[in-house]
Amino acid sequence: MQDSPTYHHGDLRNALLAAVGDIVEENGVANVSLREAARRAGVSHSAPAHHFGDKEGMLAAFAERGFDILAGEMAAARDADPDAAVYNRLAAVGAAYVRFAISRTPFFDVMFRSGIHKPSFEELNNRADGALAVLISVVDDLISVGGYTKIDTRNMTVYFWSLAHGLASLAVDGSLPSGPNEPPIEHYIAGVFGISQHILEND
Repeated sequence: MQDSPTYHHGDLRNALLAAVGDIVEENGVANVSLREAARRAGVSHSAPAHHFGDKEGMLAAFAERGFDILAGEMAAARDADPDAAVYNRLAAVGAAYVRFAISRTPFFDVMFRSGIHKPSFEELNNRADGALAVLISVVDDLISVGGYTKIDTRNMTVYFWSLAHGLASLAVDGSLPSGPNEPPIEHYIAGVFGISQHILEND
């Protein structure tokens, strides 16, 4: 991420959240602190507490922003080609999820790996639900078009979420096969969702 902006009047919250992203990218979630965010934003060490209360509150606010971005990118992928087959739209949503994790890893880490107690933050739960709703909408279409009436929507949603999240985690952790002859991440995205399509069509 780019260097955190120093504080300008009326923009302290954004400056602090930008600082959180930089800290996570450089040193990991465990090293985020109110004091360090304040130092990078160029304000007093007590300033973050005024906006966020404590470290977990600041991480929750950062995660809220991440879920908003994720929801927007998945929705854009879903709606990019309204005439595409529903499974292709589902695969596009899954691909957007993986690409988000790779290109915006600090958000991904705070959203899913920081240990935030989400039930304590109503707005964070709402933003997370908003992102999940994008996936649910495509799964609903898939169930309707495919006639999978015996499959529970939530179960199928978690299934495809698990595929996307697992692939995203492997990519972020550098655990996928690597080397000059290995295929790009798009190959695995298409392959994983293609296998699932084959399983469903031959069930």
